[in-house]
Amino acid sequence: MPRPQRRWQPPDPGELRDRVTIQVNAPTRGPTGEPLDNWVTRDTVWAKVEHLSGAVYWQAQQVQAETTLVFTIRYRPDVVSSRCRLVWAGRNFEVKETEDPRSDRVWLIVRGLEVK
Repeated sequence: MPRPQRRWQPPDPGELRDRVTIQVNAPTRGPTGEPLDNWVTRDTVWAKVEHLSGAVYWQAQQVQAETTLVFTIRYRPDVVSSRCRLVWAGRNFEVKETEDPRSDRVWLIVRGLEVK
């Protein structure tokens, strides 16, 4: 018998205790015309950070560690998965998915992937 899904509850303001920096990629060109990533800081916000998963896998005969975290922040329309990353505790997380859990533009859930 499937478990009933737990309804999403907004975080208590006291749970937003981590500082997270939102960065946007504004690519540039190198001296020979190759594209270069240029990460520009957009803002630093308070967030609730939760560990979602961790995995270790083999890629090209090298061990890769993959960590997914869930960041809950106040709603921002400028956090777009294809162009943004989050920086938390000196670690970079590629934005994989964003969700407005109640469609009321109050909270934003961001799933971030770190590959070591």
